[in-house]
Amino acid sequence: MCSETWATRRRVSELSTQRWNVSAHRRHRQQHGAYVAQPYRETDAEKFDRDVAVNTAPLLIIRRALPTFRKLGGGAVVNIGSVNALAGAAYLLPYSVSKGGLATMSRNLANALAEEGVRINHLNVGWVTSPNEIALQESEGRPKGWEKNVSKAYAPTGRLLIPEEVAAHVVFWLSDMSKPVSGAVYEVEQYSVIGRNRNTNEK
Repeated sequence: MCSETWATRRRVSELSTQRWNVSAHRRHRQQHGAYVAQPYRETDAEKFDRDVAVNTAPLLIIRRALPTFRKLGGGAVVNIGSVNALAGAAYLLPYSVSKGGLATMSRNLANALAEEGVRINHLNVGWVTSPNEIALQESEGRPKGWEKNVSKAYAPTGRLLIPEEVAAHVVFWLSDMSKPVSGAVYEVEQYSVIGRNRNTNEK
């Protein structure tokens, strides 16, 4: 099901002709995914295959980009994952499984491409207040401005991450400042995702 689509080929073509401020088109950020609420009881083979295919499709884009990277003597890729890769909510089974696969793919490719000078790093991102997410939550009953008034049990700053903050991490890992590190997988969140015991006084 994970086939190399016309959209994949077009995306690589676009990236190959871009001129970026950070070392001209040797940098590539992957944000490619499907997010559908599906608990295990509602997950059939078709739904499961779709999420895994879509959320691990960056492999195909990276593979198409390799000839360009090789001509340039190397490059950097940042895959955008999710904290759900570490376990995930019960209603996000296929999504969480697929994001776990994406993280493993990032580590695997980092090892496979290291000697060619292609670095692959990976961000597991927490809850981000994109315009679409804000609209979705408001459509489900949250009040206007909810994203700036979040319980400190979820965000010590009282607000969720914004896209610009995630972008700053992406820029660092695409830049030469992060050299020579490759194969890093880390969480972009306000609390530690692993091993955190919430304080009983948190609300």
